[in-house]
Amino acid sequence: MKTYKCKQCGNATRQEDAICVVCRIGLTAMHAELVDLIKKDKKRKYDLLRHEA
Repeated sequence: MKTYKCKQCGNATRQEDAICVVCRIGLTAMHAELVDLIKKDKKRKYDLLRHEA
């Protein structure tokens, strides 16, 4: 079985269209969105606590 390099992330894959499963289901994008949401939520909580004091 031939190994390809993913067109989007560069990981090794065996998919013939050269897009790995992680990129196909959008896991990397979902992870980045989740990190952004967590950062925004932490900042919002910090701002709320600061204004209460």
